[in-house]
Amino acid sequence: MSGFFAALALAQPAAVAAPAAVIARTAAIGPQGAGTAPTIDLLAGEGPLRNQCFVPVDEAAAERFLEGDRAWAEERVADALDAWRLAVGESQVGAVVPWIADLDAATTEASQPRAFDGVEEALLARLELSPIAAAAWRERFDEASDLDLRAALIDSALAGVERRWPGTSGGLRAALALGDRALERGYPVEARTWYDRAARHARLREEQASATAVERRRTALDGLQPAELVAPRYGGFGTGRQVALVDEVGPPPPFPSQPLGAGMRAGMVACGEDLVAVQTASRVHLVDLARGEAIETIEPAELIAEVLGVPPQAYSAEDPPGWPLQPATDGEALLVVAGRATPSRGRGNALVLIEPTSGRGGGPALARARWAVVDERWSGPDGVGSPALLAELDNVEFQPGPALVGRSALAQTRRGSGEIEAHLVALDSVTGEPRWRLLLAKGGELVPDIGRFAGATGRRGSGSPLTVCGPQVFVGTQLGLGSLVDAVDGRVRWSVLNRRKPSEDRGWTGSRAAWDPDSGLLAWAPADGDYLYWLAVGGLPRGPEGPFVEAPAPIGSGLSLQGLVAGPTGPVALILARAGNRTALAAWEARSGARREALHLLPGEPLREGLAEDGARVLVSSDRALYLFDRTRELLLLDRATLHPPGVTPAGRWAGGGAVLRIGNRAVVAGHDHLELFELR
Repeated sequence: MSGFFAALALAQPAAVAAPAAVIARTAAIGPQGAGTAPTIDLLAGEGPLRNQCFVPVDEAAAERFLEGDRAWAEERVADALDAWRLAVGESQVGAVVPWIADLDAATTEASQPRAFDGVEEALLARLELSPIAAAAWRERFDEASDLDLRAALIDSALAGVERRWPGTSGGLRAALALGDRALERGYPVEARTWYDRAARHARLREEQASATAVERRRTALDGLQPAELVAPRYGGFGTGRQVALVDEVGPPPPFPSQPLGAGMRAGMVACGEDLVAVQTASRVHLVDLARGEAIETIEPAELIAEVLGVPPQAYSAEDPPGWPLQPATDGEALLVVAGRATPSRGRGNALVLIEPTSGRGGGPALARARWAVVDERWSGPDGVGSPALLAELDNVEFQPGPALVGRSALAQTRRGSGEIEAHLVALDSVTGEPRWRLLLAKGGELVPDIGRFAGATGRRGSGSPLTVCGPQVFVGTQLGLGSLVDAVDGRVRWSVLNRRKPSEDRGWTGSRAAWDPDSGLLAWAPADGDYLYWLAVGGLPRGPEGPFVEAPAPIGSGLSLQGLVAGPTGPVALILARAGNRTALAAWEARSGARREALHLLPGEPLREGLAEDGARVLVSSDRALYLFDRTRELLLLDRATLHPPGVTPAGRWAGGGAVLRIGNRAVVAGHDHLELFELR
């Protein structure tokens, strides 16, 4: 394991002791020492950003790019290309530099960067912005890339060739070779990443044969993906039934005045056509939907207690963002965050990959943890790791909502109680060995009258659950920054600063960002912000309109972002919103800015986060009923089914409802201590 962590340590972008010149150029990210950073006043009509988040810009790479941009403007082509090449060659994977709108703007220092490119993306952007630069790059470096490729035998060497020589013959062939190898090993997600990178190299080369070779591979890969299930046609609810979920720890039922998004909330994920996994405060329940019963109950803390100890119990702040319990699955195993860290006692929580036994003829007692990480301690197939080898993970808190993407098990982590470090960590899903770790940002919780350093306020929020966007993940830190990262190697595509709301104002709940694969659009509503952002997964738009696809939308009556779907005029965000003293499901159009609300619920009937949508239908729960809306007919209400939580009296019916899943011809609602199942007809 030492080799993994040696490489991991090298992969950290320079984040400390930056010279004054870099701080001046990156005023938006705040000074390194004590004090208050300048406040950015602008951009995209949001007003003051109030954002003092520190972003670890790679100083040397940023200076190299600036040197090359100036040389390009002065028509010193060779000097420009050499400087750009060194910017990538001398940096590490995961490094970021200020985003540029175009090559002309790149010749001046960005005093207030709003967005950031990964260094690889920054080089590709310059070549894509200027066909002349791309042609000169090919002419200058094609031969060198081929020589480099001949010496590259192992995967890491091929990855280095692809990274150093974009748009060249060697870079293209290295990407194709890595994609082919990944596919042969049975890793289609990794193959997709390399083929997508090869496609960009082929476009830069302007060679039809290269483009055809890449497209043929991507088409073959598409054919290996499971066919999308066609959603059944339904317009109402049939019979319903309840399944009790026993967990003495909780989570506790929500109380009437609890803000939307606050508290600890049960989460679930589909594991098959008739199987769902539900995570409560201390347990994971596997429920057979056909039989209508829990067939296996797993306690993650007990699985790792003998080797790593029992992590502290999970808890949540009273205000959003809360602590959503959200497991992830690859169809065979479950990835969960167990417990919650207690920094004052120096104890971290756990990231556990669980192999259930249900469906394999075993019983609950045979469920096992394939691997787990607690603080700097690791347990996996090869035994228990030495704390010295895992020092990079000392005293971290894994954030709720991890993800499984190909071979990578990913989780956001936080460390610190005043100034908080937000990282993204990737471990091998089979062995648990660390693959890479990336520092994204440093910042403080949003509290009254305190800037970058939150101090000992007692309030502890959380990062938002990860959003899987094909072979990438989006990370919302809730510290003023959102980042899109390639899961295969930790390469940053882009990062964007959000406006941080005044601490006394209402903000979003900080729910998971929403991605529409058809349009490639991502909607992001951070808990520390009061705007909704429209971002492009394929790359931030260049030019004066960038970095956003559409102008940020003020929160207005919005409460929680719940989905992003295709509409007749473009993507539409599904929002839980206020309507006076009532709540309603709303649709916000990205392009026109139009906002449409569905039926207003009764006063005192709050909606619950976690709706389900499939094409024309939207399923959403309140505290007392499950609603079905038709999205194609202005959110027309089609049906309503009353919830009947077990053991809850009519006077206490506000304790019901929760996240919704549609699995086949069933709708599943996750209450705090039960599931409710409804047939769809």
